[in-house]
Amino acid sequence: MESKETIKKCRVCLANKHLSQMKKRNDTSSGVTTICKSCAREQEFFRVHNIKRPKDLSSVFKLIAGVKHKRCPICFEYKTYDNFCKDNKNTEGVGTYCFVCAKERKKQYRLKNGEHVRQVARDWVKNNYEKNKLEDKLRGERYRNSGKQKITRERHRKNNPEKIELQRQRDKLRSKLAVVNISERYVRSTLGEKSSMKGSEFPQEFVEAYQELMKLRRLIRESKI
Repeated sequence: MESKETIKKCRVCLANKHLSQMKKRNDTSSGVTTICKSCAREQEFFRVHNIKRPKDLSSVFKLIAGVKHKRCPICFEYKTYDNFCKDNKNTEGVGTYCFVCAKERKKQYRLKNGEHVRQVARDWVKNNYEKNKLEDKLRGERYRNSGKQKITRERHRKNNPEKIELQRQRDKLRSKLAVVNISERYVRSTLGEKSSMKGSEFPQEFVEAYQELMKLRRLIRESKI
């Protein structure tokens, strides 16, 4: 009996075969693909002769206990349709891979091509800045209107009391430092309290001038003491 390390299951015929009977591929850990040589030759025949290969859907879709199931080509398990994403282009309107395998497949792709994925995302945001900004705004409004924001916040506070207390202490210290150093944030907050305008609406030049004035006032007050 062959060991598990030398046996692989063909995703087409579903037969357990020796690695020598599988199609070779050097960029995989086992050195072979998930299809055997005989099935690969059959696929090549249909491709070369431009013949549409007939699909044996009996091994992919099955009726188990009166419920429709589909076989995932990665884990080879038969699962109900609610374990697959919806795809109207495929047979029965379900996707190719189950949720678990699709998630792992995407994870492995990101690990292997992480920089490329991040660069594509950055380029899209750069080329679609206004569209992305509008979508983020609409997404945020839908999230707030749904009431999930309050539920998520309360759950976070309940499950992370230490983090909440640490964040409260940090915010308190940051506020004290802002007052002591007369930061721009503190200046804008002060201007907003004394005016009908928001602190963020004041011009930068005006804020910098008022910041110097506040520092000068504090210096005079401290010198008198």
